[in-house]
Amino acid sequence: MDLRKADLGLLASLDALLQTASVTTAARSLGISQPALSAQLARLRELFGDPLLVGNAHGMKLTPRAEAIREPLSHLLGQLNGLVRNETHFDPGTAEREFTIGASDLVHSMLMPGILYETSRDTQNIRFAAIMPQEAKQLRGLDEGDFDFLITTEPKTPDAYPAVKLTEETFSVIWRQGHSQIGGKISLEEFCSVPHIMVSTRGGGFSGATDKALSSQGLKRRVIGSLPSFLTVPEVVRHTDCIAVVPSRIAAAQSSGHTVSKPPIETESFSLYLSWHPRMKNDPGHRWAVELIKRASRTSKT
Repeated sequence: MDLRKADLGLLASLDALLQTASVTTAARSLGISQPALSAQLARLRELFGDPLLVGNAHGMKLTPRAEAIREPLSHLLGQLNGLVRNETHFDPGTAEREFTIGASDLVHSMLMPGILYETSRDTQNIRFAAIMPQEAKQLRGLDEGDFDFLITTEPKTPDAYPAVKLTEETFSVIWRQGHSQIGGKISLEEFCSVPHIMVSTRGGGFSGATDKALSSQGLKRRVIGSLPSFLTVPEVVRHTDCIAVVPSRIAAAQSSGHTVSKPPIETESFSLYLSWHPRMKNDPGHRWAVELIKRASRTSKT
């Protein structure tokens, strides 16, 4: 490619095309018409001597040359953008900024109260939006800029992106106050004999980590209900004689009408990680938001 024949705007368009693999989506993100971007793509193909994007039955696919330059180009444009703006300081008290966090409804319910509390204390014109992207589209969402941050459990944290551990969550067991079989503390025998409600995020399952822990000791519980989200569990438990094992923050936040206790059997904890795209490395506002989310995650335990 002859750089004398290119310009920064053309390279920015190339970055959007390579990140989205879609002329329509890239044009929308750049704020230009699809025909205008198609004309730029034709010029880029001539400059690179490569098709860059080719169509197939499922849309458009990057050529090997395009795949090779995709991340380096995004990184270099991010550095150049930071250099041109010369933003070495970010004042949250005066800055106007919006940040979007992609996560599950469970994660949002656990962490957004702390994030918004910190935001209300430290800023005037900064906002955080919570969205729930489909798991299969989480990485693409980061690539395309649909959200600034992704919060996931450790196994689902993308390896190729910067990430920090936010918190480690434990589990509690809950049952309604005035339960006919359980008092203020639950025994292992009671835990196995009373009916359980459990959560199956993939839908319809009746066995999980708690069952594996019990099975290792030759024990078994009686699961009579399977729900798709932990957020629905406390209300169901409140009106039945069922018990449930839920994340401790959920148990504490929705403790009205419930007794909350440590499970009588060892249960696995889980960690939450914050990820973002490498192109945000030199953005001081983004770095400030990372620190706020980290601080809020440590202090928002209910």
